[in-house]
Amino acid sequence: MLVVSERLIAICEEQGFDMWRSFGGMLAGTGRVILSGDPSLMGEVLDAGREAATMGARAGLPFMTGLVVEAQLATGLLEATEGLLDMVDNVAEETGQRYWSAENMRLRGELRCAVDGSTAGAEEFFRKAMVIAEEQDSAPSALRAATRLARALLDRGERAEADAILRRARARIEGGETLRDVREAEALLASAQPVENPSPG
Repeated sequence: MLVVSERLIAICEEQGFDMWRSFGGMLAGTGRVILSGDPSLMGEVLDAGREAATMGARAGLPFMTGLVVEAQLATGLLEATEGLLDMVDNVAEETGQRYWSAENMRLRGELRCAVDGSTAGAEEFFRKAMVIAEEQDSAPSALRAATRLARALLDRGERAEADAILRRARARIEGGETLRDVREAEALLASAQPVENPSPG
């Protein structure tokens, strides 16, 4: 994420694409927050978001807000998170920007996990996120939702269903072994293998 965002910023500075430079700043800030878990770095994300907002960047609001929420979840600063997710839903309805809807639904599940301290209440959100992502033919979003759903299923011992869901989502992405989402899914797949009962005798 950091490498891509820094390249984006460099290209935008060279070409004079100020709005996309701000998006790159949000992406870079979010990457640093997630990697470090340091709440003090949230200011970098918010400053870039404010800069983008001054340029009338409502067209990118769902994406930008999603980055803020990801950073909030990484640092535990959750007070305004649900309100931000509601805002994204409202903007999606008003503008037709539904490309972020699957991620928004997954983030609702992530928020539920963070608030409750367990995955029990989040499963419904992850299932809905998978359905939306598949309807939008967004394999990466479907894989992220499937990974979180599989983790919830494993928490209650549903190894066979977790394995099946993960395999189906992973199969939709060719290669990708260097991607964090793919590596996380494959690591979880290894732990989701159904346990075979030993043969008697």
